[in-house]
Amino acid sequence: MSLFIFIVGLFVACGSKETDTSSDTSTTTEPTSEPASSPTDQPTEEPEGCADMSTFDECFQCFYDENPTGYMAYANAIIGNCYCGTECEESCTDFCASEDGSVQPSTECETCVGGVTQDQSSACVAGFQTECSGDPACVSFVNDVNTCPQ
Repeated sequence: MSLFIFIVGLFVACGSKETDTSSDTSTTTEPTSEPASSPTDQPTEEPEGCADMSTFDECFQCFYDENPTGYMAYANAIIGNCYCGTECEESCTDFCASEDGSVQPSTECETCVGGVTQDQSSACVAGFQTECSGDPACVSFVNDVNTCPQ
C-alpha cells in the first residue's frame, strides 16, 4: 500500500471549520461569594480522527480503513495510469502482469514511476487526475489523505 502514497499530492484539499462562539446570556443569577463551577485550564478534547494521527502512514492507513472503496479507486488509477501506463509499461512488466498483486514493483519500475509523477504534464498524472476526478470515492480519499501530517 505504501507504494501508492507518493501521488497523493496531485490534489489539494482545502477546508475550514467554523466554530459557534455565541453563548446564551438570557439567564442571570445573583453573584455569590463562590463561583458556580471551577474554571478549567484544559480545552474540551475532540475525538481523535485520522488527520490527528502522528505520522503520515498511520493517517493514510486510517483513511484506508474508513474508505476502502475510495482507496481502491485511487490505487487502480495509479496502477493503470502510472505503473502500467505507456510511460512505465516496459519497466513495470512483471508487476503489471501479476493480476493478484503478488509481484512487487522492481526498483527500475519505481524509479520510472517516481520520475513521471514529478512531471505534472505526464500521461501518468493527467490520466490519474482524469480517472480519479470522475470517481467521488477516489476524490474523497485523496482529499482526506491530503489532511494527513506531511
